[in-house]
Amino acid sequence: MTSNHHAIVIGASVSGLMAASVLREHFARVTVLDRDRLPKAVEGRKGIPQGAHAHGLLCGGINAIERLFPGCVAELVAQGAIECDIANDVRFFNEGEPLARFASDLRSLLVSRPLLEGHLRARVRQLPNVTLLDGLDVVAPISIQGVVCGVRAKARGSAQITHSLPAELVVDASGRGSRINSWLQTLGFEPAPEERVHTDIRYASCLYRRRPGDAGGARGLIAAVAPPDKRSGVVLAQENDRWMVTLVGCLGEVPEPTHEGMLAFARGLSNPAIYELMRAAEPEGEPASMRFPYSQRRRYERLDRFPEGLLAIGDTLCSFNPSFGQGMSVAALQAVALRECLQQENEPLWQQLFRKTAKIIDTPWTIAVGADLAYPEVEGKRSAIGNLLGRYVRALRRGAAHDPQLGYAFFRVAQLIDAPAALLKPNIVLRTLRAAKTPPAQLAPEVAQRESFAG
Repeated sequence: MTSNHHAIVIGASVSGLMAASVLREHFARVTVLDRDRLPKAVEGRKGIPQGAHAHGLLCGGINAIERLFPGCVAELVAQGAIECDIANDVRFFNEGEPLARFASDLRSLLVSRPLLEGHLRARVRQLPNVTLLDGLDVVAPISIQGVVCGVRAKARGSAQITHSLPAELVVDASGRGSRINSWLQTLGFEPAPEERVHTDIRYASCLYRRRPGDAGGARGLIAAVAPPDKRSGVVLAQENDRWMVTLVGCLGEVPEPTHEGMLAFARGLSNPAIYELMRAAEPEGEPASMRFPYSQRRRYERLDRFPEGLLAIGDTLCSFNPSFGQGMSVAALQAVALRECLQQENEPLWQQLFRKTAKIIDTPWTIAVGADLAYPEVEGKRSAIGNLLGRYVRALRRGAAHDPQLGYAFFRVAQLIDAPAALLKPNIVLRTLRAAKTPPAQLAPEVAQRESFAG
């Protein structure tokens, strides 16, 4: 890429801001367009309804975001975000049983979505060649002979196109509601195949005041879900001495978005820790609710033809079951992949990016969809190998209640550091089989030194 061109990013959420930070290294000008009026302060906005629910950055996401915005984590911590050892500072419950806790090198960041997005937006605003334009709805791409060379946009609420913006590259980071597949058809290209897994997830969240000694000193509580149970819950420490409590129901389980309804729902979780915390804590504000009908993946990497000058990133490519908290971290990893692709010119940019992002998406998609397909009611492709692997991972997680080595291996995959194949290393398989054959009463938690769990 030369430095004499203009790039446009559609969407100023986390994935769009990260993409803009990469593009500004290769283009003289970068313009980010968003439908919302972007807040100047740290606050939620209508276009990010999930912002009112639990968020955090996984280990893989932290590593990526530091490459994109050096010093970002320290700056967020200075504003109240909480850096923690995910294996030691957060209590995980799998089918009601706690996973072994141990010191590790697995660094995570607990931060509200408004604080993270507001900080990234402020960092991007400081870039001299990046402009954020809000209140604009992108209507269609501008194209010449199938090559995208800009976009047409209109003021939100207006019926007429008010902006025609030329550009050498357009990156769609508008999310799961993206119109890119219809644009492809208009331009004479095949739309990307889509995969959907329907679990009809409903969740309700509320902030609570956080006091010293809450949750036994832990920074979070996570009650995972597994069949036949259809309820899960997440409690994460947030800035300003608050807890963010998010309760999740699937396949007909619905947490009522009232204080009484959330408490009643939490009473039905497989472990009572979240209910006990909520019962003793003081709520701040009213609960928020949201519905997530299905996980969705658009397989652009499978297309033979795609318009030059157009890319997609973030939830435009894939949006996961939010229970696993993967979205922001995956967006950061994709932005790093975009940077790597822009530094090479061996093949068309879209082919490089979609191939790289497909590999990034494979792990979190496997985790999320594998868990969803464990429910017989969920429609989706199943295989004998997939079922076997699902039972194996479930056994591994049971073993992790007593074996920190298994817990460390599991966390490295769940935190987007290792690929799932790492769980099939011979020593991990042997430990999992041993745990599966040993009665729980005979499994004593193992004591390990910190250096045993450094990557």
